[in-house]
Amino acid sequence: MLITKLGCTQPVYRSKLQNLFEAAGLELIESDYTYWIDDTTGDRTEDRTSVDPNFVGRDEAMGDLDKRVEDGEKVILIHGEGGLGKTTLAQRYLETRGYRMLQLRMAKETQNITPVESVVEEWLRLLDCEPVREFGIAKERLRKHLQDRQGKIGVLIDNLEPALQKGKFIPAHRNYVELLTVLTDPTVKSVTIITSRERLHESTIGCVEHYQLKELRREAWHQYFTNRNINTGSDPLADDSALSQMHHAYGGNAEVMYILRGDIQREREGDLEAYWQKYSEYLLLNPTLENLVKSQFDKLQRDDWQAYQLLCRLGCYRYQDVLVPEEGILCLLWDVPEKKMQVRMNLCDRGLVKHDNGKYFLHPVMLEEAKSRIEKSEDWERANRTAAEYWTESVTTVETPEHALTALEAYHHYVAIEDFERAGTVIIKPRNIFDSPQQALGEYMFCSFNKGGMLYKMINMTKNIVQKTNNHEILINIYPILGHLYLITGQIDIAREMVEEI
Repeated sequence: MLITKLGCTQPVYRSKLQNLFEAAGLELIESDYTYWIDDTTGDRTEDRTSVDPNFVGRDEAMGDLDKRVEDGEKVILIHGEGGLGKTTLAQRYLETRGYRMLQLRMAKETQNITPVESVVEEWLRLLDCEPVREFGIAKERLRKHLQDRQGKIGVLIDNLEPALQKGKFIPAHRNYVELLTVLTDPTVKSVTIITSRERLHESTIGCVEHYQLKELRREAWHQYFTNRNINTGSDPLADDSALSQMHHAYGGNAEVMYILRGDIQREREGDLEAYWQKYSEYLLLNPTLENLVKSQFDKLQRDDWQAYQLLCRLGCYRYQDVLVPEEGILCLLWDVPEKKMQVRMNLCDRGLVKHDNGKYFLHPVMLEEAKSRIEKSEDWERANRTAAEYWTESVTTVETPEHALTALEAYHHYVAIEDFERAGTVIIKPRNIFDSPQQALGEYMFCSFNKGGMLYKMINMTKNIVQKTNNHEILINIYPILGHLYLITGQIDIAREMVEEI
């Protein structure tokens, strides 16, 4: 493989350039070169990743695809939620690696999907091979052509999920199984890349390598916005910056990044911080963005009702102080007596629920949609009560402040359904405290979190109960806690008032 580097007058071998970078302690990435010459065909292939301001943050993914092709994978399925950039990555990979492409862009609506017989017929024409009407003969002719073909053939099947239901082809398009059987044949010389929002679960198809595309890092978002002349502020990569908050809210989604660029330019003349200050509470304000999120919920609702219900019920959690363990997900499947793990897996396969070290969460934009749907249903109260009971039962002994925060999650669920007496009980209930006598959770919290931010949060939570309930038993236990909190923060007069209320 030959590479032309900016400033060089003659092509150089990539391996030599790699050695040079390694000797200097550097890593060679694709943006360091502009094109290569294929060793077998001599064709020059442009690497537009170095000049396209829209294609950022995918060097690792391109390398991952290289590795899988080198390992002999014939079919690679890139999967992940909508808007991650799966199609862009697949196209860019096949284009820059010098493949002659055969493409199939699956229709968005199931009723408009092209029959596989027509697809194979058209591909045979493009390969200068005489098509035939009999599908069995046509697919074998395609197989033989891909076995004998000189040069590189790349097949792109884009947006496969309209033809799938729970990972299997719908009855009207079962013949796509036959096509993939050809493309996964280890003797063919082609490479096929499929993009889909869900995984493929067809046992009769040969080896399909699944590749879950990750979200873009915030560094990539910064690079993109900078390329497009968006002002990202003085310290955009800081954890509390507007860019970082925006990146977290939208889960590093590539399509959202493109959409927001236009909104920022139009609404705030390219000032990202000013835009976020005004619109951070309106995550689904843009209609295109709203449709991107809603369409994924809608398809899940059509394809897998149980997984859809679970996704909506997950809208009862906050995902702020603590993430949700697997048991916290499974407890919401109170109406699924068997195969709860399968429902959880079906949902996670679509990338709509994220996980980190065995704990799960929804990005804020997905949480907003899930919450808006469950709040309108009869599941809202039961989901919150079930989640509150889970948090309470999951912490038997409070050994660390993190345990206390976990137990305190139950408070937020009861407040969400306006059960303030239960919320107050969470604060005053005696708990087993590690190496100490039993203590109310509220007392432990003000003893453990003697920092301003958490103390004022506890004051607001406790004061909220005082204002919303007339239950004497709760009030007589909660006033001392609130008084201690005010005392620690230096508000002595108010602390005295709390004591007098007892």
